[in-house]
Amino acid sequence: MANGMWDLTGWRIATPEDIAQWEEEARREQEEFDKRWPPSQRRPRCMNCGAFMPKKTYRFTRCKVCDESYDSLQ
Repeated sequence: MANGMWDLTGWRIATPEDIAQWEEEARREQEEFDKRWPPSQRRPRCMNCGAFMPKKTYRFTRCKVCDESYDSLQ
């Protein structure tokens, strides 16, 4: 292998302490994300007028305010 991508020289086995540290970091990042973006603000918005869209939004879902969809704005 020319670039050493598949060499095992750079790998090491994760210890339980490493895994606990990664889980703690992931938990803190998720808490920060939840604090920054509350669940009420995570809904998709209309690309035309900015109104909230339904939770299940597809390319062809129309906005109830301006009656535009993602496909119609392309």
